[in-house]
Amino acid sequence: MCDGALAVQSEGQGAPPPYTDVTALPAGWRWRIPLQHRYGNGYVYSSRHVSDEVARQTLVGAIDERLLHEPRTIRFKPGRRLKAWNKNCIALGLAAGFLEPLESTSIALIETGIDKIKQLFPDRSFSPVVIDEFNDMSRREMERVRDFVILHYKANRRTDTDFWRQCREMSVPDTLQRKLDLFQARGHFVRYRWEMFQPASWLAIYAGFDLMPQSCDPSVEGLDTASLAGALAEMRKAVAGAVEAAPTHADFIEHNARPIAMAAQ
Repeated sequence: MCDGALAVQSEGQGAPPPYTDVTALPAGWRWRIPLQHRYGNGYVYSSRHVSDEVARQTLVGAIDERLLHEPRTIRFKPGRRLKAWNKNCIALGLAAGFLEPLESTSIALIETGIDKIKQLFPDRSFSPVVIDEFNDMSRREMERVRDFVILHYKANRRTDTDFWRQCREMSVPDTLQRKLDLFQARGHFVRYRWEMFQPASWLAIYAGFDLMPQSCDPSVEGLDTASLAGALAEMRKAVAGAVEAAPTHADFIEHNARPIAMAAQ
């Protein structure tokens, strides 16, 4: 899929939105991250489908504010180490592998890697059985993150460029195909240990791309639809009330995230 990126910072203008904006482009996708004093912008793209210069023009043309520097080009090759734990060395985070940042997981993979070290903390013998278990868990977790990222591309409905058509037509790993088949058959979520993304995340992608089940779990036939509708209505009301009472993102930052001035000594 993608193997390169352009990154550039721009001046911040107005109140920052409380989210990162991701927009599909002809040969990849663009990010826009609001920070306190500036915006982070970037274009992750496939060099097989667009040149660096055209990608640069596309990114710069989509940014309204003044750029703070020239866009930087970043090359990457997604993948993982064959052994995250080798002898007496353990690779964590980006040292263990890299997946494109469509679902930014680097920090989370550091945290889960530390958790696995705690569970399998070694003694001086460095038992091969313990090391193999760590490597197996790390491999499975990375592959399941990979599957979730791939789903974003595979499920797309665009027909305007070769990049998106090829993504939609590509074959996918068996592990992802099994999840797709089970969900489309009866709305079943496959959930494994050492899997970062919960069913709610998978549902957001399934539903967002209109990948709906052909049937449902028979157990739902016993649900009282009237009670369920009432519970959902109360939930909507509670969410709306919480939103109404919440400060704006800019106000929250102003009151909670600004540096505190130090008194002169």
